[in-house]
Amino acid sequence: RPKSGFGVPLQCFFKADRFVQLMEDSLLPGMRARGLVAAEVVQEWWRNPQMWDHRIIQALWTCVALELWCRLYLDRKAIS
Repeated sequence: RPKSGFGVPLQCFFKADRFVQLMEDSLLPGMRARGLVAAEVVQEWWRNPQMWDHRIIQALWTCVALELWCRLYLDRKAIS
């Protein structure tokens, strides 16, 4: 059969205790300080899971991935 993509259960991932702590303590403050995304919008999305539709989940994931990429390749910080 032809190649096909696969879904990543981002909503479950976002609700994991370890990720919630990382997001609150590190990623959101990092996004705010870096200024590449509208951190107040990302925080609004993050803190209101009832808003989470497919588009917002994808947007959150994009912001998280960008912040992690910046840390790894621009800041040269280990991701913990």
